[in-house]
Amino acid sequence: MSLDKDVHLLTLRFLATTALDHLDPELVLTCFYILVGCVSTTRDKVVVAQGLERLVGASVLAFLHVLSHLTRVDPTSEVLIDVQRQYIRIFPSGISFEGLPSRHHFNILRNLFDPSAQSKIQWKDYDLLSIGHVAMASLVQYRSQMARLQKVPRWTLHFALHFLSQDPLPPPSVVVDCLSIIAIDLGCAVSDIATLTEKYVHT
Repeated sequence: MSLDKDVHLLTLRFLATTALDHLDPELVLTCFYILVGCVSTTRDKVVVAQGLERLVGASVLAFLHVLSHLTRVDPTSEVLIDVQRQYIRIFPSGISFEGLPSRHHFNILRNLFDPSAQSKIQWKDYDLLSIGHVAMASLVQYRSQMARLQKVPRWTLHFALHFLSQDPLPPPSVVVDCLSIIAIDLGCAVSDIATLTEKYVHT
């Protein structure tokens, strides 16, 4: 309700990092509208609205976080269908996210919502600390389930393989999520890996 950008920023940062137990699906739509309000689109490019550079980064992370939660608790939600429909209308396939401070996150959303316009994401340029990697793993599972894919999308498998090849390895929680992605790609049922925890990284 506030019109203060600093209040919006603090709220979005809190939302992006807090555990979600009871989520009103409408919050997903609200976060999507906030994200859309941070950018403007031309015929071929998305640009950040002046003065909203910090807000766009926080809003896309908050949106990814609430989106992943909804896909986990209610993967057939009508809200997910509505968001996908609106995303494709606002961000057509040919539009570019280059130059955006959160271009990786925008490309993740494109690959989730518009599979016909798959973006090749350069994970070596990616700041892992800026992603809710648990959100990433959840969204991969959702995408695979909804499309009844026997293999996960290549861009997500590349995410897992890239970070598992690091020396030293990323934090155990990240390794767990990467192993989950690979398990799905190998044909393991999502229910079989739902209880995968950090202890597996140490064994």
